[in-house]
Formats: sequence, C-alpha cells, structure tokens
Amino acid sequence: MPTQTQNEFLKNQATHIKGPVLIVGAKVYGYDAFDFRTLLTEMGVQEIIGIDILEGDGVDRVVDITNSNDTFFKEKEGYFNTIICMSVLMYVGNPFNAGTNLSRVANQGSKLFLSEPFTHKTTAMPLDMWRFTFDSLAKIFADYSFDASKNQCSFTRSNIVFKDLRDASSELVQGVQHPDESWIAFIWRRIGAKLFARGFFKISRLMPEISIFALGTKNE
Repeated sequence: MPTQTQNEFLKNQATHIKGPVLIVGAKVYGYDAFDFRTLLTEMGVQEIIGIDILEGDGVDRVVDITNSNDTFFKEKEGYFNTIICMSVLMYVGNPFNAGTNLSRVANQGSKLFLSEPFTHKTTAMPLDMWRFTFDSLAKIFADYSFDASKNQCSFTRSNIVFKDLRDASSELVQGVQHPDESWIAFIWRRIGAKLFARGFFKISRLMPEISIFALGTKNE
C-alpha cells in the first residue's frame, strides 16, 4: 500500500535502485492510488518480485517474513540488489526476525529502502504493533550501514516535503504554524501546550502523523 510520499522517496533515490528488486508487503488493494511495481517498471527495472503474508494482486509469493524456516529465504539467499520495505514492520510480530530474514536475501552492497511510522494513528491491518525511530531501524537491520544524510521524514497529508526529523520535531514545540497545520489545529495545539502540558487526563498530547525514511547499504 504505497503512499505518494513513498513513491517520491524512491524517485528521489532512483540512482540507487537496480534489479532484481524485492517488494515486501506487495499486495495491491483496490483503494491504493499507487503501486511500487508500476513505478519500478517505469524506471526500467526488469526483475521485480513481490512478497506478502496474503495472496493478492502484486504478490508473486506468499511469505511470512518473520519465519526463518520459510523456503523463500534459502532459495533467494544473497539474490536481491534492492529491497523495498515500507509500512510493513509496523504490522509484524517480530521485526527483528524480519530484519534478519530480509538481510539473508540481500546481496552484499545492495540497497534497502525503509519507511515506517514515527507517530501514527492506530490501524487494523489486522494488527498494529510498532512505531519506529531511525536508531531502531538500524538496530533491526544490523547488517546494513545507513547514510544519515538520507534520513528524512514527512507529515501525513503534507505536500511531499521531506525534512530532517530533528527540524520537524522542533516545529512541533515552537509557537509557529506548520504548513501542514490548519489555523484551528495550530491554535488548539498552542492552548494544549499552555494549559495541558501533561496531556489530557495525564495522557501525552497527540502528535501529527510522521513517517520516517531511511536508505541502507548492506555491509560487504
């Protein structure tokens, strides 16, 4: 279920993409406005394999990425030059197993494109398990080196503006209106910051939905 922002991130880093490409969480749903396979084909990538826990459009192989005994990981060991795993780890029971298994099928020097939520509303696909930081993604994919200059974040419903997460976080706490924020939301946030510093009913204040993006290279 790629978003426009995820598509744009891949376009911006197109020089790092080469086949064969593995798309993790490849199932295309009827409401999806974008799909990675179409974008990759337009880029000239010829060999693309899509895996998902469920059968469906865009899925070449049903694979549980947390199951180390799945024959897929032995058959395709060291095979892929690019892995795209976006908005997937948030739903899996054991992201560390997933990271280890996906690393097995990656060639040395291959690229890993990641995008996961830093803050996000609860979903039901069917389980919503995790939120992530850059450091946590680097820990999960310990066989990769990550270029900090490629680390970016975006706000949900923003106009495809990628930013350094530290810059984005500072805007949330300062008394300035963010471009992604309506005047009503801005005023309400300022009132909340002033009167409810510990949150409503001692619950932390709500944050806008933020996704983080990272590009890793598998160590040789």
